[in-house]
Amino acid sequence: MNRRDALKRAALALGGVISAPTLSAFLSGCATDPTQQAAAGKTFSTAQHDLVAAFSERIIPTTDTPGAIDAGVPDFIDLMVGEWQSAAYKERFLEGLEATNDFCEAEHGAAFAACSPEQQDAVLTALAAEHQEATGRRSPRAWFFMQMREMTLLGYYTSEVGATQELRVNPMGQWDGDVPFADVGRSYAL
Repeated sequence: MNRRDALKRAALALGGVISAPTLSAFLSGCATDPTQQAAAGKTFSTAQHDLVAAFSERIIPTTDTPGAIDAGVPDFIDLMVGEWQSAAYKERFLEGLEATNDFCEAEHGAAFAACSPEQQDAVLTALAAEHQEATGRRSPRAWFFMQMREMTLLGYYTSEVGATQELRVNPMGQWDGDVPFADVGRSYAL
């Protein structure tokens, strides 16, 4: 399965919650030679990359299936922000990343990556609530939270790990509309 097909399937699985800028950037990347993408260089500093990794891993943690880090989501986000988004988007993303980390330090006395999972979850819950309550232009950290969540889901479910180990390829062959969910265990890939 190529990433374009994976994106279509992920969009269906996610209920079409992928924003137009992210979708556009992703599809632009599908047309590019993967060897060029690998050689493109890094957008984030080591500290920023570690912060993005910590955020993505809390959004999709490792459980009985691989998490966001195992699926390469931090590198995917680095590539998306650095190579496929506008300079204004990149600036806003990095501003939101720093604002979110500053919020975490104010609330818990430590950077997000250094906080306990419970503290990290409290920060993510506060950011989700802030995003929901916002009207008009969202704060840098509320905007960042939505972008981070969106790109984490997109990167994860379009990766080989997300498409084959989290979702399952439908082995049923023909349609059987009377399969108890308990027998399935989790969602099937389309």
